[in-house]
Amino acid sequence: MEKIKIFIISFCFISILATPSAIFAIGQVTAPIIVNDALRGESFQKTMTIVNTEQKEIDVDIFAEGDIKEWVKFYKKDDFENDIDNIKMSDMERLKIIAEFSIPTDIANGEYAGSLSIIRKPDESSVEEGESSASILQKLSRKVAITVSDNEIIKFTASVIPSKYNLKKDEPLSIRFIYDNQGNISLSPQIHLRITQNGKAVHNAIYPYPEDESPVTPLSLQEIPKLTIQTIGYEKGSYNAEIKILNNNETLFKKSFHFSVGSTVKGVSVASFSNITKNNLDKIFGTMAMVAVLIILISVKRNLRVKAYKTVDKK
Repeated sequence: MEKIKIFIISFCFISILATPSAIFAIGQVTAPIIVNDALRGESFQKTMTIVNTEQKEIDVDIFAEGDIKEWVKFYKKDDFENDIDNIKMSDMERLKIIAEFSIPTDIANGEYAGSLSIIRKPDESSVEEGESSASILQKLSRKVAITVSDNEIIKFTASVIPSKYNLKKDEPLSIRFIYDNQGNISLSPQIHLRITQNGKAVHNAIYPYPEDESPVTPLSLQEIPKLTIQTIGYEKGSYNAEIKILNNNETLFKKSFHFSVGSTVKGVSVASFSNITKNNLDKIFGTMAMVAVLIILISVKRNLRVKAYKTVDKK
């Protein structure tokens, strides 16, 4: 019983510490940010989730502290042109802010600590009424630990998403690419696309990384402009697309998928299938009806025989 009481008290205490939004008018996801093997001169992004638990607009300051104070800039999720240090939040709003870390080029190897913090500024009305601004200020911080080293890590994956798998005749093939850089260096990978039909190559090309796109920074997701391949002149049938994502001629990621031209399904075009169905639909239903009638007649005949047998047996 004593152990149960201790467990309940401990659980309640941890719950209070883990849910500051229940006490404060602002909330922030406070899981620590830990980055190992960060390289000098590289940058990476992390998302901050901030919550306004009040039913009114509030004013929030956003800033970094500690060793990393000068390494971080903050941006709205849809605006990377203008960095911010303050934001107004509407009532009960939940916002995602991007914190971009840039590791200095002249920093020494080692461990660096700090935090990403938010402060709810006091209401102007409260200050005018003479209340203590210190008692109104509310601050929440998220710990950050970054280890800078010379260890270069390349770890990369991608999502390859065709817009369609069944194309009409001469319809272009569009493919989306979402890059996921899990390493610690920025990458501008190339795409090697090879399309074959029955083992014969009909398309084989390497596409460079778009010049107007920024490199994929460490620990970030980035979608590049979709790749559009013309299929004019392609024969109807099934094709195989083989994709390799390359960096300095080394394969980082590969994937393949099948698609068809002429809206084929297992070698039979949809148009042909529709035509077959239209021409034979009456025959199919007629046959089904005849089978159903035959089954009913056999069943009735069998029942009549059983009744006749029972009548004779009684006599």
